[in-house]
Amino acid sequence: MAGQPVLADLALAHLYGSENVHLIKTWMDQDEAAPRVGIGSEYVMPMQDLAMSMSPETPKQRNVTRLLSPALIRQLLVAIGVAGTQQLTGVNAVFFYSSGIFKQAGLADGRIGVLLVNFVNVLPSLFCGLLAARVGNRMLILCGLMGMFCSAVGMTAALVGHVPALAIVFTALYVTTFSSSLGPLAWGVMADLFPDDVRAMGCSICVGCSWLCSLAVGLCYPYVAAVFGIYSFVPFMCTVTIAFLFVQNFVPETYGKTIQEIQDEFDALRCKKIRDRISQIATFAVKRLDLRRCDRLAVLQPLQRKQTLMLNCIFMIMDDIVQASEYSSGGMNGFGHIHYNLSLDDHIILAAQTI
Repeated sequence: MAGQPVLADLALAHLYGSENVHLIKTWMDQDEAAPRVGIGSEYVMPMQDLAMSMSPETPKQRNVTRLLSPALIRQLLVAIGVAGTQQLTGVNAVFFYSSGIFKQAGLADGRIGVLLVNFVNVLPSLFCGLLAARVGNRMLILCGLMGMFCSAVGMTAALVGHVPALAIVFTALYVTTFSSSLGPLAWGVMADLFPDDVRAMGCSICVGCSWLCSLAVGLCYPYVAAVFGIYSFVPFMCTVTIAFLFVQNFVPETYGKTIQEIQDEFDALRCKKIRDRISQIATFAVKRLDLRRCDRLAVLQPLQRKQTLMLNCIFMIMDDIVQASEYSSGGMNGFGHIHYNLSLDDHIILAAQTI
């Protein structure tokens, strides 16, 4: 189906599923580009695969470099933020110190509290997928964070009011809202943010950050509880609020979208940021050159036409660079070193030379 990309995509979607079309095309491009070794009809191996088998560290280095490129750095930071959000909202404090928390609430046998926490942690996870199918991953996480905040407020109020039974109910509700939203969904969202070729490395980094945040909560909570006493969950109210704002502003909806669609959303944000910066530079250049004075109308009109042409060319070049760097960091890195890091005065000089 050469020359008919739409029909080719439909055929690949029928064979492998629409969510795997981009991955299959990537494999096909690699197979076509790689030179092969072998004689006649015998089995042949691409030279690239042979080199990868001889030096297993090369793919890891390439993946790390790609993750730190302008094309993927936003996805990496958002995924790390989701990993930190999952652990820093305080649920591990309940898991690690549930017996002490329930004793503080007035429960004589701490083992009953441990059983209750584990029960309400496992049971809602079974229905998390059904809820995500109805409202989406992002909205379900936001609802879970709101539920955790309200539960933390209720738990603190119950401890202050010396109502042990109500404190136990709010603690169980705190764990329930976590396990039905942020707990299981965070792993899927983190994986969906990365393209196929760097997903393993990106998820590994996020898992490491998640364990570090869990370690920090486990080590710090006893000191927090000693300082704040019955108000020990007030700091977690703050972290839940920050997590809510982070998810609302930076985490995209991933349910029902292909990997390519999610990457296109990030590419659109990056293009908008670049266009906004170019617009700011152009506006500043017009002010510095004082082209808006009425007594220079004869000079203003031709310069404005040239400036418009120049900016249109810049926008076209930027579109080409962003599209070319969608899966390769080379083009964007080159542009960043030549133009993107220049000062405003340097940009004005460059624009004046172009005119």
